[in-house]
Amino acid sequence: MRLLAAAGADGLAARDYRATELAEQAATLDAAPAAGAPGQPTFERGPGSAMRRFLHDIHLGRVDPRALGFRVVRPDVEAPDFAAFLQAAAAVGRLPQLADELRPQLGQYAKLRDALARYRVLTADGSVGSSPVSAPEKRDEAYGDPTALLRRLIALGDLPPDAPPPADRDDATLDNGLRRFQDRHGLAADGVIGRATLAALNVPIAHRVQQLKLALERLRWLQDLGARPFVGINIQMFRLWAWDPAAPTDALISMGVVVGRAEHPDASAD
Repeated sequence: MRLLAAAGADGLAARDYRATELAEQAATLDAAPAAGAPGQPTFERGPGSAMRRFLHDIHLGRVDPRALGFRVVRPDVEAPDFAAFLQAAAAVGRLPQLADELRPQLGQYAKLRDALARYRVLTADGSVGSSPVSAPEKRDEAYGDPTALLRRLIALGDLPPDAPPPADRDDATLDNGLRRFQDRHGLAADGVIGRATLAALNVPIAHRVQQLKLALERLRWLQDLGARPFVGINIQMFRLWAWDPAAPTDALISMGVVVGRAEHPDASAD
């Protein structure tokens, strides 16, 4: 049941797999384990059905992207036999390992899971959005409220927790953190709080959580690349990612790219 209860770590909802309901039923049966106890046959079917659905969702996604109009190419092969996988793994007590094997093996997926966990902590804290970052009021100012900007960049991971308070309004630490934030969000890393940067800094954390959940789902739509290297471009973010399964987990390459305009588009492929 722990796997189903922790479905949120993959951007999924534990309630879709009846995690709480099944846990309560299991506790009831533990208290009265006699054979033929009311509800026992239903319970025995319930966890298996929920686990098969969970394994399907972390491997292929909750929805078929083609039904939403996404041009995702998937190999014409038979769908995995999740029931057989589940039975074999349960027999030797390796359900967590099975889930790890069925998750997308792209390095970006693991990074997004980590980011989702971090942003959920920020959402629960509630203090990040309490002091919005402001734009500079004067032409010769780089930032409006350096202290608010410092807190936001630390919370979002663009500056370390022990980053010193800004010495002045042209602080080098703030400049480096702001440029890092801009680079992560596909913005011009110029260290200037323009309209786009200000809007990105003040996006509600709860909205970022939803974006991360959608990004995880989109990665689940990609076909299993096996041992092949992967290069992907997020056109909206002006971002390229490259990943080699044979390399260490932290060897993901991430860089900005130039994307053509609508009237002069770059070539794109699914």
